[in-house]
Amino acid sequence: MRLPANSVEQVSSPSVTKRASAYLAKREPSVSRQGGHSRLFAAARDLVWGFCLTHDEAYHLLAEEFNPRCRPEWSEKELRHKVEDAQQPEEGAAAPAAPKGA
Repeated sequence: MRLPANSVEQVSSPSVTKRASAYLAKREPSVSRQGGHSRLFAAARDLVWGFCLTHDEAYHLLAEEFNPRCRPEWSEKELRHKVEDAQQPEEGAAAPAAPKGA
């Protein structure tokens, strides 16, 4: 799924986005019947909480850089839903810590 180059308004600094991109490149892809939902959720959570990306920035990185390695690939609706879920703090918990290397 390729998005137009200027389809996302950049809110985070380019260096944060670049680090988030490099972090995603090191994550294991999401594979059906092998913990795929958990891997996608963890990646989305790290982007929105660890790198402080907006919904659109996190979605864009997941769609462009993480999703092509997933089997099967996630739909736009599924990716957006995971990012929305990831943005919600766990009840009674502090915000997740930044991922290692963030």
